[in-house]
Amino acid sequence: LPVRLEVTQSPEMWLNQLQSSTPYAQVLAARALGGLTPTPKITEALVKLLNGDDLDMATEAAQALGEQPEKAHQAALIGIMVNPAARIELRIVAAGQLSGALADPTLLTALAKTAKDAANHPDLRAAALNALRAHDRGQARSLAQAALKAKPTPAVSNPYAEAALDVLSRIANPDDLNLTLRWLSPQASEDALGSAIWASVTLAEAIDDRSDRREARTRVARAIEPLLNSPDLKLRRQAVSALGQVGDERAIGSLKALRLIETVPGLRESIDDAIREIQVRPYGVDQPEESATEGRLKALEEQVEALQGELEALEKRR
Repeated sequence: LPVRLEVTQSPEMWLNQLQSSTPYAQVLAARALGGLTPTPKITEALVKLLNGDDLDMATEAAQALGEQPEKAHQAALIGIMVNPAARIELRIVAAGQLSGALADPTLLTALAKTAKDAANHPDLRAAALNALRAHDRGQARSLAQAALKAKPTPAVSNPYAEAALDVLSRIANPDDLNLTLRWLSPQASEDALGSAIWASVTLAEAIDDRSDRREARTRVARAIEPLLNSPDLKLRRQAVSALGQVGDERAIGSLKALRLIETVPGLRESIDDAIREIQVRPYGVDQPEESATEGRLKALEEQVEALQGELEALEKRR
């Protein structure tokens, strides 16, 4: 029968197990050491593993070092992230682990520089930008805005642009709506289009004034409608769902037209749901549970999440 096995050992025994010739035993040891209170020996062992030749174990070490917000840990992770000679897969993992690090000028500078200047490595830039958002929302927003001013490139995946759209969506400042709408373009990649859909919906909902919010919803709906004809099934699903959430009555005609030619049963049902959702809620009127503050609440949730992370970091330091 499947079993969840938990092993309790002393730090010394886990350190010894890290030297095992069995890869699985090494993985278990690295993960266990990441959850223990850091000591010089534990840090030294994990850093040595981080800089070793085995990529899988180096990745495990990076994740273990990211478990504890210690300066020695984040110094090692920063060193890997900014090292052009390090393997790119490991640099990306290291950047991701720094979202829970202790915020200081060195960390913020390294993350911002990596997000901005890591040429030819969009996944690394994306990981650094997402980590930066956890520490400095203002600087992350500025970098995201700069990234989205570039012209979308047809059929080319752009992880950095996708991360930028996600950052703006999570920060939820309505002033960024024009930027996200700009990426609802046939020139953008399918993944970027999906990110732009939800960023635009979120930013439109975050507008305080009811009249302005209604106008923004109309703009978002008109920008999304052409995506109903996308050959990509995932993108069509996202467009249908988003139009239902926006609640623009003019979108019903486009949804019905797609319903007549759509061959995917599940998507046809989603179209019916979206139409009902629009019809139930008069355009521009929010239901009590979907108030005008929905977007702002999402932004507040992100702030609370960031504060909780800081509190947890402080607790671990005590």
